[in-house]
Amino acid sequence: MEPSPVLRAVLLSRIARHPDLRQRVTVLAEDALSFELPRRLGGVLAMNMIGHLKPDGRRTFLRRVAERLAPGAPLVLNLQPPAEPTPVPFTVFGEVQVGRHTYERGGSAEPSGPTAVTWRMRYRVRDADGTVLREDRANYHWHVVTPEILLAEMADAGLAGKVGALDVVRATRRPPANSHSG
Repeated sequence: MEPSPVLRAVLLSRIARHPDLRQRVTVLAEDALSFELPRRLGGVLAMNMIGHLKPDGRRTFLRRVAERLAPGAPLVLNLQPPAEPTPVPFTVFGEVQVGRHTYERGGSAEPSGPTAVTWRMRYRVRDADGTVLREDRANYHWHVVTPEILLAEMADAGLAGKVGALDVVRATRRPPANSHSG
């Protein structure tokens, strides 16, 4: 699911390069809270999106996924800094050269409430001599969450999660409390 037409196009172009994925992956113009999930999920990859959800929406998302994850199937998502509403100075996040042009992406963030920041993104295209050919800007609201809060919300939803390298979180359904082996 990708509600942004631009990001959906990028995602589809990446999937198109892999014949095995083209046969198995469907990309829908939906958001994570309104889409009717299938009865059983073999896994969920939710990268760079959890902060787009308000705290109540985040808990709803986790609960919906937990109810449908197959036993042992993972939910994988990431925590995007900052974890608290603090200023983030402008930083270039990445750039890539394609032919004579260099495509650059960067941004900064400012607190915009007790649990949120507003990201101010800048996208530039520069010519080989450094001349800026195009510059676009976008602002978006991001709901910050600490690892501890996210793991507690996962536990409340019935998930057991762990934060790993690069703030990637992997979670699976917790076995029912009354289950036992033997």
